[in-house]
Amino acid sequence: MKKGFNVYACDPNRAFLEKAVKELGIKPYCSGDRKRFSMVLEATPNANTISEGMIEERCLVSTPGIPCGLPPEIGKKYRVDLVMEPLVIGVASMLYSVI
Repeated sequence: MKKGFNVYACDPNRAFLEKAVKELGIKPYCSGDRKRFSMVLEATPNANTISEGMIEERCLVSTPGIPCGLPPEIGKKYRVDLVMEPLVIGVASMLYSVI
């Protein structure tokens, strides 16, 4: 955000999402928004959290990968560049919840 990027977040815990919006200035994202992204950081312990409607062609997806949030068929269809770094991404996402 400090570099001028539009940053969106989605979390099933509405209180946590509202806190992040208020403290970080990010924008809330809901699956019905119909926005498509060229970069996605997915940091959940759930499979298939990234839907076809939210990514652009050649999107860069970074995910902990346990399990992978990007369904393989969507990754292949949109030629997604996938970065899977479980430890670094997981620690970064957990750090915010502690702060």
